Amino acid sequence: MLRSKQLLKLVPPYICTCPCIGIRELEVAFFRKQLEKLRQPFPHENEQKIIDYLNSGYCFSLDFGAMHDPFTDEFMGHPHTISDSVWWWEESLPNYVKKYHLSLPEEFISHMKSYNWVCEVDPSIDWLQFDANYPALSDEDIESLDFPDISYEVPDYEICDSSKRIVVVDNFDNITKLNREEYKEYLRVKREWLVKNGCWREVG
Repeated sequence: MLRSKQLLKLVPPYICTCPCIGIRELEVAFFRKQLEKLRQPFPHENEQKIIDYLNSGYCFSLDFGAMHDPFTDEFMGHPHTISDSVWWWEESLPNYVKKYHLSLPEEFISHMKSYNWVCEVDPSIDWLQFDANYPALSDEDIESLDFPDISYEVPDYEICDSSKRIVVVDNFDNITKLNREEYKEYLRVKREWLVKNGCWREVG
């Protein structure tokens, strides 16, 4: 399977696997942190070339939903997956680059420059085998989410003495209630389970 490079994680990956809280609320909290960390006061010297490059990638995955600016609620695009055969990004990324002058990885900037800012997609790629899995949430990612101090309900978590594990469920009869800190621990345990079972990939 072709291994792609993760460009920018704009929303928490597969946060919908944690159904105890509204997806929108978590995405906004996570996205605000990303923008605060990556936005710059001035445009990149090649910003328009970067935007044009991002807009000319190949869309190999159509996803429902919409991306909205977490500060203004402005529509920024769809979460469609775009690629140049090596890197991949969401359709909304060039709009964020234009509006917030996002700081992108230097390796990716060099990659685009080496192709004279022309996005050339490899026509031989089997896109069904293209690996575009989000990387797993890091501990830093989890801590960056502004979880409200409420009771969280999860259907796939089992706590026995000092043992904590994810269990496969086919119904939602057995609900485990967690406080905010316990829920963060649940996300870490679930991350390890998803990585182990090939649902997420590790980065670094």
